[in-house]
Amino acid sequence: MDKQSSKNNILRFLFLLNGALFILGGIGLLQDEKIILAIFQLLAAALNIGMFANFKRQKNKKSLELAILGMNIIVALSIGFDYLFSGKSYIQYAWFLVAIITVFVFIKIAGKPSDLTSDKLNG
Repeated sequence: MDKQSSKNNILRFLFLLNGALFILGGIGLLQDEKIILAIFQLLAAALNIGMFANFKRQKNKKSLELAILGMNIIVALSIGFDYLFSGKSYIQYAWFLVAIITVFVFIKIAGKPSDLTSDKLNG
């Protein structure tokens, strides 16, 4: 397996994992009647699962991948802080860990700033 294929498999798995986590979290938020956070999370889940499902069929652009990863970071942090402010015991740390891991993947995918420019120019 070459380096690019390995990177694509990790990214594809991350989209699936985030999608599943966001669905579970969104359902929990609906039960807690936190409708706005639930909608935000379920939308993030749909986008992640869409990226996972179409990963090999579509020509993925780095800027789209980075946008969804950025959204994942924001969603994971918002969930973590919601749990923190709700007085939960430990679950918020799992969400903060998800955000940190996604930041590392974001940095790895982003690479050099020139990579983003060439992606934009190559369409």
